[in-house]
Amino acid sequence: MGSKVESYFPVQRIAQACLQCRRKKCRCTGDRPVCGQCQRLSVGQDCVYPVEASRPQAVRQQAPCRFTEQESDRARETGELSRKENADVVNKITTLEAKIENMGSSLQRIERCLVSLLDGSDQGGMGLPAPSGQVEGSSGIEFPTSEQRNRFEESQNSDTMKGDFGLPEEVFMAVVDSYFTYCQNQPYSFFHEQNFRQRLSKQDIPRHLVLAVMATAVRFCSHPYFTGPWVKVGLAVRMAQDCGLMLENATHLSYAEQEERRRVFWSVYLLDRLVSCGRGRPPAIVDASCHVQLPCAESIWRDGLWAKTQSLDEMTNRTLSVAQRQGPFAQVIAIAHVLGRCAQYVLQDFNIRGPHPPWDPGSDFAGIESDLLHFEAYLEIQRPVSEMLEPHISAEGVVDSQSTGPIIFSRALFHLCYCLLNHPFLLRRRINTCRNLAPISFIQRSSNMAWLHAQQMMALIREARKSGCSFHSSSSGYAVTVAGSIIALRTYDADSIASEQAQILLEEALLYLDIIGQHWSNVRTMVMCPTSRFAVP
Repeated sequence: MGSKVESYFPVQRIAQACLQCRRKKCRCTGDRPVCGQCQRLSVGQDCVYPVEASRPQAVRQQAPCRFTEQESDRARETGELSRKENADVVNKITTLEAKIENMGSSLQRIERCLVSLLDGSDQGGMGLPAPSGQVEGSSGIEFPTSEQRNRFEESQNSDTMKGDFGLPEEVFMAVVDSYFTYCQNQPYSFFHEQNFRQRLSKQDIPRHLVLAVMATAVRFCSHPYFTGPWVKVGLAVRMAQDCGLMLENATHLSYAEQEERRRVFWSVYLLDRLVSCGRGRPPAIVDASCHVQLPCAESIWRDGLWAKTQSLDEMTNRTLSVAQRQGPFAQVIAIAHVLGRCAQYVLQDFNIRGPHPPWDPGSDFAGIESDLLHFEAYLEIQRPVSEMLEPHISAEGVVDSQSTGPIIFSRALFHLCYCLLNHPFLLRRRINTCRNLAPISFIQRSSNMAWLHAQQMMALIREARKSGCSFHSSSSGYAVTVAGSIIALRTYDADSIASEQAQILLEEALLYLDIIGQHWSNVRTMVMCPTSRFAVP
C-alpha cells in the first residue's frame, strides 16, 4: 500500500486556458508564450490569455504556479491587446452592417426605378438619376434624389391611354365602345359601363385590365384603323412588351409557367415576322430587345423541368455547337429571324450593310445566304424529313403533332427564305436599283437556286402528308404560293423535261392551296394569283 501512495501524482490543473484552446474546447497546457497544444498545431503566433478575476485555486502538493513580475506585465499587455482587437472587430462589423443596410435600400430604389421604366411610365423624360443624387461611398452608383423618386411614384400611379397603348384617342374609345356593344352581357358581365368610363377618363383602371378589354373587343371593332391583321399583330406585340414577356423576370413562377411566358413571347415574335412578309410592313419587334432565352425542348417542358438555352443573339451569331442543338421550336424562331431579314431586303428595300449589289460579298444578299448555309447544316436539311419525323410517330401510326409541327415548319421557312431571296421578280427589282450590270452567271445561279428550293418545298409537304403529319397553318399557304409562282414561271422553260415537271408540281401546289383554303379565307385569295396569271394550259 505504501508504494502505491508514493507513486501517485495529482492532475496538474492550470489557472487559465488560452483563447485558441477555449474556442476549440481542447486541453491547454498553459505554457507561455505558446502552449503545448498550439505549438503542436503550428498556429504560428503567441497564445492570448483573457484577463479574469482571480479565483481561489487548490494548493498543489507539488510546484505551485507563480508568475514572475515580467510574466504579469506580459499578461496585462496581452489582455489590453485582446480588448483592443475585439473593439476593432465590433466597429468593423457595425460599419459593414450599416453599409449593407444602405445598399439594400439603394437597390430597392433602383429596382423601383427600373420597374417603372419597363412599365413605360417614364413620362417626364427621366433617365438615370443625376450625379447630384450620388451617395458617398457607393462605388459610383447613382441614386435618385427625393424629387426624382416622387416623380417616379407619380408616373407609376398614372396610367395614360396614349402613352401606354400607342393608339389615337378616337381609336381607343372605338375599341371601348365595341366592347360594351358586342361583349358586355353576351353572356359575361364584368363592368358597370358608366363607372368604367368614368374611371377610364380619370385613368384609374389598371393597365393590364385595359389591355384585356382591348384584346377581347378589337376583333369586333370596325374602325378603319383595324382593317388588317398587321395592325392587330402590332397591338399583340405592344401587349407582350407591356407585360415584360421579352425579359427573364418571372423567377418566382414555376419552371413550366416561366417556359409558357417565353413561348408566348416567341409566338408573338414569330407572328410579327410572318405578317411582315409584305411591302410596307416593317416588323414591330427589334431583335436587340429580345433578352429572353429561346424555348426549350418539348419533352423538358412537358415534364415541368428547366433547361438553359441560348438567346436569339447567341444562336444567330453562330456560337452554338452541334452538341448544344436546341429544340425544334427554337429552330423555328431562329429561321424566322433570318426570314425577317430576308423580307426587309427583298420586299422593303432595306439595307443593313449598305447599298451593295447582290453579287457583292459585302451585300445583305451574301450575308443572308451565309446565315442560311449555316442553318442548312444545323437543321440537317439533307437528312430525309421522314427520318426526322419517325421518332414522333408511334408504331400504331399516332403522330405527335406538337413535336412534328415545328420540325416541318422550320424547314418550310428555310426553303421560303431561299425562294424569296432568289425569286426572279423580286431579284430583278433589286438589280434594277444597282448601277452595275448583273453578271449572267449570278442570274442563272439565283434562278436555279429558286427552282431547287421550290421543288424541295413541295417535296417537304408531300412527305409530311404521306407520314400523316399536319401542316395547315395560314403561313403555309403563303410559303406554297411563293414557291408556286416560281414553279409557274418554270413551266415556260425551253427544256421540255423541266417544263413538264414544273407542270406537275404546279398542279400539286394548286391542289394543296385548295385544301388549305377550306380553313383560311386568305389562302383562297392567294390561289387566284397563280391560277389567273399562270394558268395550266
